[in-house]
Amino acid sequence: MMVTVLMLTLIVSANDKKLASSSGNAKSSPFVIAITNSGIKVLPSIINAAVLTSAFSAANLAIVSGSRVLFALAVKHQAPRIFLKTNKRGIPWVGFIFVVCFMPLAYMNVSTTAANVFSWFQSLTSANLLVGWIFQSLNHISLMRAMKAQGYSRSQLPHSVSFAPFAAWFSGICCVIFLLTGGFVNFIKGHFLISSFFSSYFIFPLTAGLYVFWKFYKGTRYLRPEEVDLASLFEDVKRNPEPPYEKIRGRKIFTLIWS
Repeated sequence: MMVTVLMLTLIVSANDKKLASSSGNAKSSPFVIAITNSGIKVLPSIINAAVLTSAFSAANLAIVSGSRVLFALAVKHQAPRIFLKTNKRGIPWVGFIFVVCFMPLAYMNVSTTAANVFSWFQSLTSANLLVGWIFQSLNHISLMRAMKAQGYSRSQLPHSVSFAPFAAWFSGICCVIFLLTGGFVNFIKGHFLISSFFSSYFIFPLTAGLYVFWKFYKGTRYLRPEEVDLASLFEDVKRNPEPPYEKIRGRKIFTLIWS
């Protein structure tokens, strides 16, 4: 990846006006610009096709994760119980339909005026994604504290990474920086827009409001590391070990493209 970026900086000029264009497609991609400048006519279309398949894959992932998150929230009584409904194959079809209902909003990008609203949704979604990673990092750090307090080691986990919990700290701090600077252009004199500021930073009062509301509504409290119920979790891991990963061979190698 670093070699690719280096080659692009050697081929594409930083003053190229096409880099700053918002065409809505891959024309502003440095890869496409490099190919176009080289005179190869067919490759920009190939890049567009690759971007389309990537977007399709991302949409599939969002539908799967969104429907499962709604199912998990319903299990914990944090979402309507209707999202618990599944078909005979165990697919949460109610959550699937609910998530899919929002997909037509993508057509807002076709209209020039509606594209502004669509960009607000993009900013809100990006900020929410960063908040999700921040909470994942916090959860991992809290888990490490609880394990240390209760005498569990990382070797007892079914999965682990080499640089934890430092990787969680690094990821969390980076996400906080990205979240705080997501709407930095609004702090430049003459560039403040209430719509841009709102879409970039509305996630802060929204997250805080939902957190405080649930704390008061359910009367829950923050558990100390020694109070976390890790014993039942590790017992479940022992009783239900995950099967070893199947080696990827033959045509299954192409699944790496989507993963």
